Amino acid sequence: MTEGQKKEQETQKPTRVDLMEQSIAVMEQSMTTMGERIEKVEEEFVNLGMTLLELTEKVDGNTGVDALAKIIAVVAGNGGKKHAPKFGGSTGAKKVKDTKTGITYDSLSKCAKAVASDFGFSPDDHFAWYPIYKADPDRFEIQS
Repeated sequence: MTEGQKKEQETQKPTRVDLMEQSIAVMEQSMTTMGERIEKVEEEFVNLGMTLLELTEKVDGNTGVDALAKIIAVVAGNGGKKHAPKFGGSTGAKKVKDTKTGITYDSLSKCAKAVASDFGFSPDDHFAWYPIYKADPDRFEIQS
């Protein structure tokens, strides 16, 4: 290569400034594209909100939270009930009989509050049932 060809090649190589300008242009284009996408998403949310508002006005003449809850329930597929169906059909509360005192409690937490002091726990401790039961499992009969 001659010196003239080397100088020509060096002048054709992009400088740092050129590369930075190209990077800035690409970033500006990306930001514009992202801004357009954000505007589209915001527009879709506004349209969805308007649709929900229109639907709430049409459901049984109700407006507000009750109608919206009914719409969500219908969409969720539980027949228009406000709450989703419970798995297993149980309410979760289990009756507990304290065999030492003979008292039957409506739930584990009520039993734990009543006997917490016998085991050195505070009645306000919401997690006391598990160590109480572990300490003396024969004392309690759990009924479903």
